[in-house]
Amino acid sequence: MKSFRILMVLMLAGILVAGCSQETEMTAPDTPVAYDKDGTETLGTPSIDIASGSCFAQGGVGMVGLVTGTLNIDVPAGDINQVLLYWSGGTTGADGDSMIKIDGNDVTGVQIGGPTNFFSASGAEYYFTAFRADITDESWLTVNTGLNSFEITDFNFDFTGGPLDENHGAGMLVIYDNGDMADIQLVDGLDCAYHGFGGDLQVTVPQTFTFAAEDADRTAKMVVFSGSVGEGRPNEIHLTTSDGTDVRVNQLFSADGQLWDTLCLEDVFIPAGATELTVELVSPDIDDPDGASLTWIGCGLSVPVTPPTYCIGDYVWYDANEDGCQDPDEIPAEDVEVNLWVGCPPQEIIATTMTDAEGNYMFCELMPGDYTVQFVAPDGYYFCEQY
Repeated sequence: MKSFRILMVLMLAGILVAGCSQETEMTAPDTPVAYDKDGTETLGTPSIDIASGSCFAQGGVGMVGLVTGTLNIDVPAGDINQVLLYWSGGTTGADGDSMIKIDGNDVTGVQIGGPTNFFSASGAEYYFTAFRADITDESWLTVNTGLNSFEITDFNFDFTGGPLDENHGAGMLVIYDNGDMADIQLVDGLDCAYHGFGGDLQVTVPQTFTFAAEDADRTAKMVVFSGSVGEGRPNEIHLTTSDGTDVRVNQLFSADGQLWDTLCLEDVFIPAGATELTVELVSPDIDDPDGASLTWIGCGLSVPVTPPTYCIGDYVWYDANEDGCQDPDEIPAEDVEVNLWVGCPPQEIIATTMTDAEGNYMFCELMPGDYTVQFVAPDGYYFCEQY
C-alpha cells in the first residue's frame, strides 16, 4: 500500500516523493486508518467458463509510472486453449481503469473485485479495483509456444492527481494442453490484507481447491496474481493439505515491476490420498520491515491426474469348421502365443503372452490408443483383432 511506502521514505530521507503513477511531487498522506473491508471481499469461481488443459503459463508487467510496459510470457509447447488478461490498481476518485490497450488494441475488462475501500488517509478514501478480460478469440491476438512479448499502454488509475492513486500491473494467464492429464482450477476476484489493521482487514480469505485422491504423492503447480506488494515487504503464502502447512516466505516482491507479481509455484506437494489444498496470502505481523499490504487477484491450481489404464483380453479356441463360433465339440486353445502390437495397422510388438488352460489371454495397464492383437494357431493360421 503506497501510503506506508511514502511514510517510510520520508522518515529516512525527509524529502518530498513522487506518487507511483504520477510525475508531480507531493507530500506524504496522514497515517492511514482501516476503512470498510468487511470480510466479504474474496476470490471465487470466475463468471466465465475456464478451459481444461494440462497447466498454466503466466507473465506480467508492473505499470507504476510507465506509459508503455512490456509483458513477457513463455508458453510451453502444446495447444493454447484460453488466454486471460488481469489488471488492477488503486484510486481515490473512481472505480478504476476498465479499459487498457495491448499491442495498441483496446481491451475492456469485467470488474471482478472492488472497488474495495481499504483505508482512509489525508482526508481521502482509497479504493482497490481489479479487472479480467478473456482475449482468447480476439482476431488481433497471437500467442505462440515459446517467448511472447506484448505492449501494455493506456493504463492509468490516476484519476485525481492525489497522493494515493497508483497503477499496479497487468498479467496474462494462458491455459495450454500438452497431452498430460490434469485437474485445472481457477479462482479470481479481489482480496486485500495488511497486518496493521484489525479484524477482517488483517487477512485474506483462504481458498480451497478440491480434487480426486490418488494412491501416490503428486506435485502440482500453482499460479498467483497479486498487486501492491512492494520490494522488501514481508509476505507469506500458506499451502495446507492433509500433510500440514507449507509456508512460502517472501515469494511476492514486485518481481514483474513495482507493485505487481505473477508467480508460479512449481513444486506444490499433494500427498497420497489428499482431496483438497487450501491457500492463503498473508501479511505477517512484522514492523521492520513492514509486513506487506497486498491485493490478491487470482490463483490457479493444476493437479496432475494419472491417466486411466485399460485391459485387452479375449478367448481363443480351435475353430474346426472355421465358422467363427465355438461349437460344443471345439475346445480352448492352450499355450498359444499372443502378441500385442501398438498401432492400427500394427507397427511394433510391445507385449507377448500365452493363453491359459481355458484359452484366455489378457494385456493390462495399457494407455488409451490403437492396438492390434495377433496370435498364431499350432497349424500356422494367423489371426488379428484390432482395438
